[in-house]
Parts: sequence; C-alpha cells; structure tokens
Amino acid sequence: MAPRGAQALRTNLRHARELGVTSDRIPTYEAWFELASVILHARHDGPVMARHIEEPGPEQQVAYYVARDADETPLAFARVALLGQFAALFTMFSRHDRRPSASWARYQLHTSLALDLGCSGIKHLILGSALRDTAGNQ
Repeated sequence: MAPRGAQALRTNLRHARELGVTSDRIPTYEAWFELASVILHARHDGPVMARHIEEPGPEQQVAYYVARDADETPLAFARVALLGQFAALFTMFSRHDRRPSASWARYQLHTSLALDLGCSGIKHLILGSALRDTAGNQ
C-alpha cells in the first residue's frame, strides 16, 4: 500500500491533469511577474505581497514557474533561488478564487519544477519550512 502522502500527490496530480493544468519555467523575471500579478490581484493579500517581490540582483540566479489552467489563466506561481547543486523554493502562491483547481495546480507546479530542476543538475531542493514540516510534507 502506498504511503498516504504519495497517494495524495498522485490524486492531486490526476485532478490537475484532468483540468488541463500545465506548468512552465518562465525565462524572464518580467514575463513571470506579469503572470504572477494576475494571481496576486486575485488574492485579498496580493497587493501587500506584490510589494515584497523584487527583481533579483545581477549576481542572483532565480528560476521562475507558473501553472495555468486549460484556458491559460495563471493559477499558481513559484520562484526558486539557484545555488549550485542546491535550489531553495522561496515563493509559491496560488489564487484563492479558483479552488480547488488552484490547490491541484500547486501540486502540479511543485512536481514540475522539481523535475525541471533535477534535469538542470540540481541535486537538492530546499524549502524554508522543511525542518518544521511533518515527514509526509517534507
């Protein structure tokens, strides 16, 4: 029998796939921020959060990701700092007005970015709260 966390992941990925959710790595901060702004404007806390999303400095390497539904509407976004063989997921948000599809999109987005980073040579993905999370969420 599969662990409960693995079953939840498969179920949520299946829901996302059935809705036509896709995830992409966005090549530039500007293009990503335009898509992320759609999500932020749909959230009650979005304007406050938008003020804290700054363009990285020239010495910082960041990968940008967005999940969209079948109509290309942005549902979730993420930013990942790239640090050699390590990456740190430091931003992931979704729309509150598109539940449960936005929740399923987060699962799809996380899985997609983890696979993309692995194919790019990243060996470890670090999350800010990983040490505080339960084993299934880690």
